Amino acid sequence: MAEDLAEGRAGARIDAGLAAQGAYLERSVAEGERQVGWKIGFGSPAGLSALELDAPIIGFLTDRGAVAPGAAVDLTGWTAPVVECEVAALVGRDIPRGIRTEHIDEFVTAWAPAFEFADIDAPPRDVVEVLSGNIFHRSYCLGERFVASTSSVMEMTALISVDGEAVDVVDLPALTGDLRTVIARAAELAPHVGRGVQAGDIILTGSIVPPIPVRPGMVVTYRLQGSPTMAATFT
Repeated sequence: MAEDLAEGRAGARIDAGLAAQGAYLERSVAEGERQVGWKIGFGSPAGLSALELDAPIIGFLTDRGAVAPGAAVDLTGWTAPVVECEVAALVGRDIPRGIRTEHIDEFVTAWAPAFEFADIDAPPRDVVEVLSGNIFHRSYCLGERFVASTSSVMEMTALISVDGEAVDVVDLPALTGDLRTVIARAAELAPHVGRGVQAGDIILTGSIVPPIPVRPGMVVTYRLQGSPTMAATFT
Protein backbone atom coordinates (compact mmCIF):
# COMPACT_ATOMS: atom_id res chain seq x y z
CA MET A 1 0.00 0.00 0.00
CA ALA A 2 1.09 3.58 -0.59
CA GLU A 3 2.02 5.89 2.22
CA ASP A 4 -0.52 6.55 4.94
CA LEU A 5 -3.26 9.00 4.06
CA ALA A 6 -2.78 10.97 7.25
CA GLU A 7 -0.69 10.89 10.36
CA GLY A 8 -1.92 9.42 13.60
CA ARG A 9 -4.65 7.01 14.57
CA ALA A 10 -7.33 8.43 12.24
CA GLY A 11 -5.11 7.98 9.17
CA ALA A 12 -4.14 4.48 10.23
CA ARG A 13 -7.81 3.54 10.66
CA ILE A 14 -8.67 4.82 7.19
CA ASP A 15 -5.71 2.91 5.72
CA ALA A 16 -6.88 -0.28 7.43
CA GLY A 17 -10.43 0.19 6.19
CA LEU A 18 -9.34 0.84 2.61
CA ALA A 19 -7.14 -2.28 2.69
CA ALA A 20 -10.11 -4.35 3.88
CA GLN A 21 -12.26 -2.82 1.14
CA GLY A 22 -9.58 -3.73 -1.38
CA ALA A 23 -9.84 -7.36 -0.28
CA TYR A 24 -13.62 -7.17 -0.72
CA LEU A 25 -13.15 -5.78 -4.23
CA GLU A 26 -10.70 -8.56 -5.09
CA ARG A 27 -13.24 -11.18 -4.00
CA SER A 28 -15.97 -9.49 -6.05
CA VAL A 29 -13.81 -9.46 -9.18
CA ALA A 30 -12.81 -13.09 -8.61
CA GLU A 31 -16.53 -13.95 -8.54
CA GLY A 32 -17.03 -12.40 -11.98
CA GLU A 33 -17.91 -8.78 -11.23
CA ARG A 34 -16.29 -5.96 -13.19
CA GLN A 35 -15.38 -2.70 -11.49
CA VAL A 36 -16.99 0.30 -13.16
CA GLY A 37 -16.16 3.14 -10.80
CA TRP A 38 -16.34 4.62 -7.33
CA LYS A 39 -18.72 6.18 -4.84
CA ILE A 40 -18.13 8.95 -2.35
CA GLY A 41 -19.51 8.54 1.15
CA PHE A 42 -19.78 10.43 4.43
CA GLY A 43 -18.93 13.75 2.80
CA SER A 44 -21.76 15.76 4.33
CA PRO A 45 -21.13 17.73 7.54
CA ALA A 46 -23.16 15.13 9.47
CA GLY A 47 -21.29 12.25 7.84
CA LEU A 48 -17.88 13.74 8.51
CA SER A 49 -18.83 14.32 12.13
CA ALA A 50 -20.24 10.81 12.60
CA LEU A 51 -16.92 9.14 11.70
CA GLU A 52 -14.65 11.98 12.87
CA LEU A 53 -13.36 12.58 9.35
CA ASP A 54 -11.88 15.66 7.76
CA ALA A 55 -12.68 14.52 4.19
CA PRO A 56 -15.03 11.96 2.60
CA ILE A 57 -14.23 8.30 2.01
CA ILE A 58 -14.82 6.06 -1.01
CA GLY A 59 -16.32 2.74 -2.02
CA PHE A 60 -16.33 0.87 -5.31
CA LEU A 61 -18.99 0.18 -7.95
CA THR A 62 -19.31 -2.95 -10.08
CA ASP A 63 -21.42 -3.86 -13.06
CA ARG A 64 -23.48 -6.26 -10.94
CA GLY A 65 -24.82 -3.32 -8.94
CA ALA A 66 -26.30 -1.48 -11.93
CA VAL A 67 -30.10 -1.14 -11.87
CA ALA A 68 -31.82 -0.37 -15.17
CA PRO A 69 -33.93 2.81 -15.25
CA GLY A 70 -37.50 1.95 -14.38
CA ALA A 71 -36.64 -1.37 -12.71
CA ALA A 72 -37.89 -1.91 -9.17
CA VAL A 73 -35.38 -2.52 -6.38
CA ASP A 74 -36.03 -5.70 -4.40
CA LEU A 75 -35.47 -4.99 -0.70
CA THR A 76 -35.81 -8.60 0.44
CA GLY A 77 -33.27 -9.29 3.18
CA TRP A 78 -32.25 -5.66 3.62
CA THR A 79 -32.07 -4.28 7.16
CA ALA A 80 -32.46 -0.51 6.83
CA PRO A 81 -32.65 0.42 3.14
CA VAL A 82 -32.14 3.99 1.94
CA VAL A 83 -31.94 5.75 -1.40
CA GLU A 84 -29.61 8.65 -2.12
CA CYS A 85 -30.11 11.19 -4.91
CA GLU A 86 -26.75 12.00 -6.45
CA VAL A 87 -24.90 13.44 -9.41
CA ALA A 88 -22.56 11.05 -11.19
CA ALA A 89 -19.39 12.16 -12.95
CA LEU A 90 -18.38 10.20 -16.06
CA VAL A 91 -14.61 10.08 -16.42
CA GLY A 92 -13.01 10.41 -19.85
CA ARG A 93 -9.40 9.61 -18.98
CA ASP A 94 -7.37 8.36 -16.06
CA ILE A 95 -7.21 10.84 -13.17
CA PRO A 96 -3.84 10.88 -11.41
CA ARG A 97 -3.37 11.15 -7.67
CA GLY A 98 -2.55 14.67 -6.59
CA ILE A 99 -4.65 16.25 -9.33
CA ARG A 100 -5.27 19.95 -8.76
CA THR A 101 -8.96 20.68 -8.39
CA GLU A 102 -8.92 23.36 -11.09
CA HIS A 103 -8.00 20.68 -13.65
CA ILE A 104 -10.85 18.29 -12.87
CA ASP A 105 -13.00 19.49 -15.81
CA GLU A 106 -10.30 18.19 -18.16
CA PHE A 107 -11.05 14.62 -17.01
CA VAL A 108 -14.85 14.61 -16.72
CA THR A 109 -16.63 14.20 -20.05
CA ALA A 110 -20.26 14.02 -18.88
CA TRP A 111 -22.58 13.97 -15.87
CA ALA A 112 -25.80 12.17 -14.98
CA PRO A 113 -28.36 12.21 -12.19
CA ALA A 114 -28.18 8.98 -10.22
CA PHE A 115 -29.77 6.97 -7.44
CA GLU A 116 -27.66 4.99 -5.02
CA PHE A 117 -29.31 2.25 -2.99
CA ALA A 118 -27.73 1.36 0.34
CA ASP A 119 -28.52 -0.80 3.34
CA ILE A 120 -27.49 0.68 6.69
CA ASP A 121 -27.24 -2.75 8.27
CA ALA A 122 -25.19 -1.59 11.27
CA PRO A 123 -24.74 1.76 13.03
CA PRO A 124 -21.99 3.75 11.23
CA ARG A 125 -19.63 4.24 14.15
CA ASP A 126 -16.29 2.80 13.05
CA VAL A 127 -14.58 3.89 9.84
CA VAL A 128 -12.83 0.53 9.39
CA GLU A 129 -16.13 -1.36 9.50
CA VAL A 130 -17.81 1.16 7.20
CA LEU A 131 -15.04 0.98 4.62
CA SER A 132 -14.64 -2.80 4.78
CA GLY A 133 -18.37 -3.14 4.00
CA ASN A 134 -18.06 -0.80 0.99
CA ILE A 135 -19.96 1.99 2.75
CA PHE A 136 -23.28 0.10 2.80
CA HIS A 137 -23.50 0.15 -1.01
CA ARG A 138 -25.90 -2.27 -2.71
CA SER A 139 -26.75 -0.89 -6.15
CA TYR A 140 -27.16 2.24 -8.27
CA CYS A 141 -29.09 3.63 -11.24
CA LEU A 142 -27.90 6.26 -13.73
CA GLY A 143 -30.15 8.72 -15.49
CA GLU A 144 -29.63 10.45 -18.83
CA ARG A 145 -26.11 11.74 -19.40
CA PHE A 146 -25.39 15.38 -20.26
CA VAL A 147 -22.36 17.57 -20.86
CA ALA A 148 -21.68 20.58 -18.62
CA SER A 149 -18.89 22.21 -16.68
CA THR A 150 -18.50 21.34 -13.03
CA SER A 151 -19.39 24.91 -12.08
CA SER A 152 -22.63 24.69 -14.08
CA VAL A 153 -23.58 21.41 -12.42
CA MET A 154 -23.06 22.87 -8.96
CA GLU A 155 -25.41 25.75 -9.84
CA MET A 156 -28.24 23.40 -10.81
CA THR A 157 -31.35 22.84 -8.73
CA ALA A 158 -33.26 19.62 -8.20
CA LEU A 159 -36.73 18.46 -7.26
CA ILE A 160 -37.13 15.28 -5.22
CA SER A 161 -40.47 13.71 -4.34
CA VAL A 162 -41.02 10.99 -1.73
CA ASP A 163 -44.44 9.39 -2.10
CA GLY A 164 -45.69 12.66 -3.58
CA GLU A 165 -44.12 14.98 -1.01
CA ALA A 166 -41.77 17.36 -2.82
CA VAL A 167 -38.40 18.71 -1.67
CA ASP A 168 -36.60 21.48 -3.58
CA VAL A 169 -32.79 21.41 -3.62
CA VAL A 170 -31.49 24.89 -4.35
CA ASP A 171 -27.89 24.46 -3.11
CA LEU A 172 -26.71 21.30 -4.82
CA PRO A 173 -23.23 21.04 -3.21
CA ALA A 174 -24.42 21.94 0.31
CA LEU A 175 -24.03 18.32 1.45
CA THR A 176 -21.49 17.01 -1.06
CA GLY A 177 -19.02 19.88 -0.99
CA ASP A 178 -17.32 21.20 -4.11
CA LEU A 179 -17.57 18.47 -6.76
CA ARG A 180 -14.04 19.13 -8.01
CA THR A 181 -12.69 18.46 -4.53
CA VAL A 182 -14.84 15.34 -4.24
CA ILE A 183 -13.49 13.90 -7.50
CA ALA A 184 -9.91 14.76 -6.56
CA ARG A 185 -10.48 12.94 -3.26
CA ALA A 186 -11.63 9.85 -5.16
CA ALA A 187 -8.45 9.96 -7.24
CA GLU A 188 -6.39 10.21 -4.04
CA LEU A 189 -8.02 7.29 -2.23
CA ALA A 190 -8.70 4.87 -5.09
CA PRO A 191 -5.15 3.43 -5.35
CA HIS A 192 -5.36 2.44 -1.68
CA VAL A 193 -8.26 0.13 -2.59
CA GLY A 194 -6.99 -1.19 -5.91
CA ARG A 195 -6.59 0.58 -9.21
CA GLY A 196 -6.91 4.33 -9.58
CA VAL A 197 -9.71 6.29 -11.20
CA GLN A 198 -9.69 5.25 -14.86
CA ALA A 199 -11.20 6.35 -18.14
CA GLY A 200 -14.77 5.10 -18.36
CA ASP A 201 -15.34 5.15 -14.60
CA ILE A 202 -18.48 6.41 -12.92
CA ILE A 203 -18.06 8.45 -9.74
CA LEU A 204 -21.11 8.89 -7.54
CA THR A 205 -20.30 12.18 -5.85
CA GLY A 206 -22.55 11.93 -2.77
CA SER A 207 -26.17 12.53 -1.91
CA ILE A 208 -27.60 16.01 -2.40
CA VAL A 209 -30.17 15.32 0.34
CA PRO A 210 -29.93 13.21 3.51
CA PRO A 211 -30.40 9.48 2.79
CA ILE A 212 -34.10 8.67 2.37
CA PRO A 213 -35.37 5.57 4.23
CA VAL A 214 -37.46 3.42 1.92
CA ARG A 215 -39.81 0.45 2.13
CA PRO A 216 -41.66 -1.77 -0.37
CA GLY A 217 -44.32 0.16 -2.26
CA MET A 218 -42.62 3.56 -1.98
CA VAL A 219 -41.87 5.75 -4.98
CA VAL A 220 -39.07 8.33 -5.01
CA THR A 221 -38.67 10.66 -7.99
CA TYR A 222 -35.69 12.88 -8.75
CA ARG A 223 -35.42 15.59 -11.39
CA LEU A 224 -32.10 17.33 -11.79
CA GLN A 225 -32.43 20.66 -13.59
CA GLY A 226 -32.46 20.08 -17.35
CA SER A 227 -32.69 16.28 -17.04
CA PRO A 228 -35.69 13.93 -17.32
CA THR A 229 -37.30 12.79 -14.08
CA MET A 230 -36.00 9.51 -12.63
CA ALA A 231 -38.18 7.25 -10.52
CA ALA A 232 -37.16 4.61 -7.99
CA THR A 233 -39.70 2.02 -6.87
CA PHE A 234 -39.23 -0.70 -4.27
CA THR A 235 -40.62 -4.19 -3.74
